[in-house]
Amino acid sequence: MARWKHSTGCPGVSLRGQTYYARYTIPKDVRDKLGGRTERWQSLKTSDLREARSRADLLIARWKAEVAEARGDQAAEQRIKEWQSVRSGYVEARELWTQ
Repeated sequence: MARWKHSTGCPGVSLRGQTYYARYTIPKDVRDKLGGRTERWQSLKTSDLREARSRADLLIARWKAEVAEARGDQAAEQRIKEWQSVRSGYVEARELWTQ
C-alpha cells in the first residue's frame, strides 16, 4: 500500500501513489461533533497537481464551513450554500472544457 507524500507544496493536498488527496485536520474542539475523527481526507481522482489544487480548494472550503456550523456559527449555512454554488459553476465549466 502506498504511503502519503506530504511535500506537494500545496497545503491540504497530499499524494498517495499516483493520486492526489485533499486532507484537512479537524480542530480539537469540534471533533466529537463531527464523528470523533482527527482528519478528513478524500481522493481528488486525479494525478495532475494543478487539477488537484483546484478540487482540494473546494473540498476544504466545504469542510471548513462544516466546522463553523459545528461551532454554532450562524453564517455557516450561507457559506455552505456559497460553496455549493461555486462547485456547481466549477462542474459546469469543467464540462465545457472537456467537450
